[in-house]
Amino acid sequence: MRIKELDSIRGIACLMVVLFHYTTRYSISFNTQKTTALLDFKYGGLGVSLFFMISGFVIYLSINNVKDAKTFFIKRFIRLYPIFWICMLTTFIIMNLSPIEKYHRSIGDLIFNITMIPDVFGFKRIDGVYWSLLPELMFYLAIGFTLFLKKVKYFTYICFGWLILILLNHFHDLMPLRILFNLKYGYFFIIGICFYKIKFEKPLLVNHILIFLSYAVYILNIGLSIKTFFIGFFILIFYLFVYGKLKWIIIKPLIFLGKISYPLYLLHQFIGYYIIFSLLENNVSNSLILLMTPLIFTIALSFLYTEYLEKKAILFLRKKLL
Repeated sequence: MRIKELDSIRGIACLMVVLFHYTTRYSISFNTQKTTALLDFKYGGLGVSLFFMISGFVIYLSINNVKDAKTFFIKRFIRLYPIFWICMLTTFIIMNLSPIEKYHRSIGDLIFNITMIPDVFGFKRIDGVYWSLLPELMFYLAIGFTLFLKKVKYFTYICFGWLILILLNHFHDLMPLRILFNLKYGYFFIIGICFYKIKFEKPLLVNHILIFLSYAVYILNIGLSIKTFFIGFFILIFYLFVYGKLKWIIIKPLIFLGKISYPLYLLHQFIGYYIIFSLLENNVSNSLILLMTPLIFTIALSFLYTEYLEKKAILFLRKKLL
């Protein structure tokens, strides 16, 4: 089930992250101001928080179409891992052939990146963006475990307990519970789940309360800043969406970006850095060219992977595993 508004929101989130990496993050990593001369998109990284909200909504939506935890995990594996392995191998080959030695990775790194969580085993990520995959996987694990225990109907109570743990972690680091229970990013997933319940179940007051409390805990964690404004804006966008007031965001380019957002997210950072680095080495300093060249290349590659590899892999594995 594809929801066009969500595809557009996903496209915006991905574009935010890409522009952040190609401007602010590249500028910091390579000590140059040339990529930020046109645009310094230093808050674009918050697009990941928006991804987490979308994930909370979509994953809770997906459990209505599964019979048990086993089916849920198989479907998540099919959706996430095959295209991840393809993108990971692509990045590994390109970056190891590049002159940027700090992004070279060993065969050991490659092997442990197959898990999506190499840093847990003490190995380097093939690409920097892979850090967000661990919170996603921990969220899927929590949902799958709830399905296994047949306690999905109690998930509102579970969210309150989850939020209490997140609050406690603010005052005292609860490692390893911080990782296992997603205590650093959990409030974003809770917000997404609550918006699903508002849209597709009864719009109970408790869901609005959970959204407010999640936002309040987020503000407590990071303090009042422009970041809290962005998260508040994301929440407003979701409110417009669940009450049918976001039809204006259904724009073909955004839907297109939303559909290829997963491979684009996985491919864009280090490969884009290599393209920008090569352009600068060739004395190209026009900021627009420095941004658009890696953007167009990684979008084109992501489209090809989505159309000709990801879809076929998903169909094949569904037939074999489901």
